[in-house]
Amino acid sequence: MKKILVTGGSGCLGSAIKLVSLEAQNFTFVFPSSKELNLLDYNLTSKFLEISKPSIIIHTAAFAGSASLNQTSPVDIFENNLVMTMNLLKCASNQNIWDIFLINSIAAYPHNADNTDFTESAFHSAPASLRDQYYAYSKRMLHILGQAYSTQYNMNIYNLVVNGIYGPKMHINDGKEVMLGALINRIGRIPKDEPLVINGNPNTLREYTFSKDLANIILSLVELKPQEKLINIGNTEQHSIREYAEILSALFHRDPNNISFPDLAAEITYQRTNNDILKKLLNYKFTDLKSGLSETLNWYRNLS
Repeated sequence: MKKILVTGGSGCLGSAIKLVSLEAQNFTFVFPSSKELNLLDYNLTSKFLEISKPSIIIHTAAFAGSASLNQTSPVDIFENNLVMTMNLLKCASNQNIWDIFLINSIAAYPHNADNTDFTESAFHSAPASLRDQYYAYSKRMLHILGQAYSTQYNMNIYNLVVNGIYGPKMHINDGKEVMLGALINRIGRIPKDEPLVINGNPNTLREYTFSKDLANIILSLVELKPQEKLINIGNTEQHSIREYAEILSALFHRDPNNISFPDLAAEITYQRTNNDILKKLLNYKFTDLKSGLSETLNWYRNLS
């Protein structure tokens, strides 16, 4: 039975893979903490792989967070993401571990003026958004790095591209939270008798995928080992900030109609992810937003 090493096992996606792995019958798993597997240290990474002897690696570990993190820690974002993956791939190639699944991000896609969909063939077609450029280009380089190792060492290196991730263990109020995490924390902390005021344009659209869905898809692709090596795997359903706020308010037992958006900033148009390749490979039904958020809030309420 093949063993799968999952990096970033304590994060939102890694934790979901750990949960889903309990039902996996064809693999065994190892989920090291960052203390057990320090990917920034080549020698420690090499030693861990020698001891654990995985056949497959799913690399979910990443240095990521809110847009502000791109401004305050650009070197950490760019260097850490590259160094972790470079160490991992070099050690894997030295130890004959040929199947690697790298988790990539739609942040790496170009920001096109015509707002065309994010399709895999356009991954490197134009510059990434300046707003997230340090994280975006670190993720683009993961794809290039994977191609280089595949070419020189004949490795099977996949880049599985995700959009926003939500679910238990997501970043909440730790300086790394993205829009949805910040919104959950804000609504959860405001007393129910106080009005809910949210900054930003309520019509701005976002895509988020429930972490368990991504975990199921990733493990299915590990078994399938498709010919395609760059695959968008997220839910392409888009919702406005107003929709997220209203659903969360109802789940927090607040009046979903008592929400104001006083700062009607310019709407940020987000391009839609195209997951046609995934649909051809898997017939997967994504969790509906309300159900996924309900499960996420059950975890959130237990934090305190």
